Formats: sequence, structure tokens, C-alpha cells
Amino acid sequence: MILFILIGIFCIYLGVHSILREYKDNKRCNLSINAKIIKIEEIDDNNVRPIFEYRVNNKDYNGKLDLLKSRNKYKVGDTIIVKCNKSDPSDYIEPGKNNLYLVGVIAIIMGIVFIISKI
Repeated sequence: MILFILIGIFCIYLGVHSILREYKDNKRCNLSINAKIIKIEEIDDNNVRPIFEYRVNNKDYNGKLDLLKSRNKYKVGDTIIVKCNKSDPSDYIEPGKNNLYLVGVIAIIMGIVFIISKI
């Protein structure tokens, strides 16, 4: 019984933490900008890591997608949308990296279910 309540509390904590982190990242990096894939880094037979370039205030910046992507998902020359920090454009969030709102909501719901089921 106590184990379920502890698991529930932990899930709620993770959910709230995920939502707050997503909110802070989106507040910090609030400038959406087009970036161009300039190189594809081979990781293994199935995965690649695209390297992209974007321009803010007439200055070029480079970044790489941390998430490994399927070989066929991106090609050199493709355009993606990157969110960067207006005051420090080298600080960016890659597309698809921050989807923590949904994870947070699911974790909170799971936590509530764990707690309610054992009260």
C-alpha cells in the first residue's frame, strides 16, 4: 500500500518537473528560425545525426540534432525549425526534443491513479 503511494508521489513529482522544464526551455528559447541541414553524420547502419546551420542577426550558427534519426528522415539541404534564445542565439532547442508537456501530464495522471487506487 505504501509502495503504491510512494510511486504515485514520485510520478507526480516527475510530471511537475517535466512540465516546468518544458516551460522554462520554451520561455528561454522563444525565437523560431529556419535552419538548413548542411551535413549528415553517420552513426551506424540505421542512424544519422544531422548537422544544421541557422542565421540570426547576420551571424551564422551551427548545431547538431542530439536525437539520432532514421537514415531516410533528413537529407542535406532540408529545412527544419529550431527555437533559439534571442539574447544568445547559440542556445537552441532542436525540433522534437522538448515534448515534455505530454510526458508530464501522463506522469501526473499515473501518479494520481496509483495514489487513489491504494487509499
